Amino acid sequence: MFKHLDSDTYLSGTIKPSSGGNGAFAVELSGQLSSNLIFKLLPHRSYESEGMKIPFGSPVKIQNVKTGTFVTF
Repeated sequence: MFKHLDSDTYLSGTIKPSSGGNGAFAVELSGQLSSNLIFKLLPHRSYESEGMKIPFGSPVKIQNVKTGTFVTF
């Protein structure tokens, strides 16, 4: 879970389209605890696999567990 400290809410994955019009899905802040709040960090490189240790400073992919979508920025 990722907590937004200023509002004391959590980042929640959705299947709503983002406002950017690029085919991405939106995330939103939620005060309610739910399965939409669970994200996992995955290795970014193709030769790394889930479950391997990710070295500090390495790029990661952030995936919402419920929707299967990824956070990009």
